[in-house]
Amino acid sequence: LNVETDKFGSVPYYVPYFPLGEWQTPKVQALAIWGDSAVLVPWAIYMDSGDKVMLGKQYNLVVKWIEEVSGYLSPDGVWDRRPGIVYGQLGDWLDPTAPPDDMAKALTAKELVATAYFARSARLASKMASDLGLVQYQDKYAELADHVKEGFISRFVGEDGLMTSDTQCAYALAIHFGLLDDHSDLKKFAGRRLAQLVRDRDYTVGTGFAGTPYILPALTETGHLEEAYRLFLSDKCPSWLYQVSMGATTTWERWDSMLPNGKVNSGVGMTSFNHYALGSVAEWMYSTLGGLVMSSPGWHRFKIAPKPWGPIKDAHVVHKTALGTIDLTWKYKADEGKLFIDAAIPEGSSALVEVGEYYDCIHAGMHHLVYEYKS
Repeated sequence: LNVETDKFGSVPYYVPYFPLGEWQTPKVQALAIWGDSAVLVPWAIYMDSGDKVMLGKQYNLVVKWIEEVSGYLSPDGVWDRRPGIVYGQLGDWLDPTAPPDDMAKALTAKELVATAYFARSARLASKMASDLGLVQYQDKYAELADHVKEGFISRFVGEDGLMTSDTQCAYALAIHFGLLDDHSDLKKFAGRRLAQLVRDRDYTVGTGFAGTPYILPALTETGHLEEAYRLFLSDKCPSWLYQVSMGATTTWERWDSMLPNGKVNSGVGMTSFNHYALGSVAEWMYSTLGGLVMSSPGWHRFKIAPKPWGPIKDAHVVHKTALGTIDLTWKYKADEGKLFIDAAIPEGSSALVEVGEYYDCIHAGMHHLVYEYKS
């Protein structure tokens, strides 16, 4: 590995980059979430494709990003400074409570968001190094991730579990990024508090770009499947299905790019009706509603674990992997108390089926499975 340590690891706010509006600075400022794409994008491609050569080619940038941001941490591991440049994170961008003319004015502290994302990036950088056989980076970044995680807990989580930013975003990041995994009581409290915040908002979304991909997974992971489904199925503003109810055929940039009265949100010149970020819910749709969960890079191993609830009685998901197409259909018949699964498994793959208390391992081919199940 040949890392040019004198180079910054920041990536532009958007790619391909060209000077636009306020983003005309000649040097890109390190920015959490957007900058973390230096780690998150190679990891996502590697996990889906299993392409270790690609991962090795990208690891230089991973190291540069981790090393650069490490220099912006306070001694306790919290990312709350940027020497020589005015510190300005975007945080939970387009939190639905943010005013139309100040999209970064979210309820969740920007330092909390930045630290949570960096803890995750450092952990993934260690996992990448492990898969690439780079032991020196594996150990170094594992220790860094632990340090940032403990700083996160010390700075942002109270002894009673209540977070300094008492928001859906804060709890979702803490849970889904594994920052509370070593503190079971805190994690259980975080799950309960997140579910309560969802109920308090009458099952509408309270997250922006930072928290939205993880709120449903965090609810599901902590045993609050009802709250996850009711939030997902809500058509009140702000919600995913509100956009559908207003005639949307693509995902909007703002939860309310179109207002309930049918008028376009002025958004100070920034209102898109085709902007993927909030569409990140699709990953939860595949893994929880659809029941298709990746277990190893390249889909050599995966889980089939559908979770029926309420009006969701069946689903059909298809995913094209490097090994072939996975085709999964499930149907729950409540009157029979049974769950029916049809699964096509490509050559080179195997799946662990998890349905209630039942566990089965299946290999390549067509499978028709029936399980006793009570929703």
